[in-house]
Amino acid sequence: MVGKTCFIADLDGTLLHKSQKHLCPSSENKIAIQEYIAAGNLFVIATGRGYKEVEEVCKNLEIEMPFVIAQNGALLYENGVELASKMLESDIILEVKDFIKNSKAKIDYFAVTTDDWNMHIIPLSLAGYLVYSKYKKTNKKKYQRIHISKIPVLAADKKRFCKILLFARGKQISMIEQELRENFSERLSIYCSSTYSVEICAENVGKERAIEQLLTKACIDPKKVGFVGDSGNDVGAFKYFEKTYAMSHAPEKYRQFAKYTVKSVAEAIAEFKKDEE
Repeated sequence: MVGKTCFIADLDGTLLHKSQKHLCPSSENKIAIQEYIAAGNLFVIATGRGYKEVEEVCKNLEIEMPFVIAQNGALLYENGVELASKMLESDIILEVKDFIKNSKAKIDYFAVTTDDWNMHIIPLSLAGYLVYSKYKKTNKKKYQRIHISKIPVLAADKKRFCKILLFARGKQISMIEQELRENFSERLSIYCSSTYSVEICAENVGKERAIEQLLTKACIDPKKVGFVGDSGNDVGAFKYFEKTYAMSHAPEKYRQFAKYTVKSVAEAIAEFKKDEE
């Protein structure tokens, strides 16, 4: 067994909630995680972000983390080496793009992330162009504007597609989420990851499934696992594990599936430790 118990945290809106610096958790969360690991336990980040971003978070936490779940579970790493993956095919990406083109919902941008941690963005509105410009200033290499016709070119270049990210405002995001579920739920995993974004992964991709693989590899009993999150891509884990914690700011439609409500990862770890006593 890698650790006595295992605690898993989402990143955006959870571990990074109220973060003052980019990819830098609060000192309260940092101390709680360091103490948890020092006691011989396993701490894991399960996020929709890429591996390199989790690496930066670990540097800021000043910890080593054997396992990382990235891209909503599409990728599982052990000590920096890919342990398992499930990617999107280029054909279904093009099919989703055509569907969105004919949708009544107004989408601002359509993006595809690849396993080299780059995001290929297709702006679909003025707002989409503005968001792309903001991203480009932040990281010129990571965020690249492309035309949809380039998707097969990327595939031919051995790029693997982790997820589709859609950005929209207001009621448009719930509208497109519903339309996608009605038409693609049997072939794709669809999550509303924030009030303005929907993320789409390959069929049967989810944090809970990657966690299950991780626990088998680490020989940890699922009953010895705690999980904290705040959004739609955390619901699967809320339902799967017994000891789950939703952030207090999470929408009720997600919060209802967790056993407890907390204000921080530090509080969640403290409550989890009490449960394990």
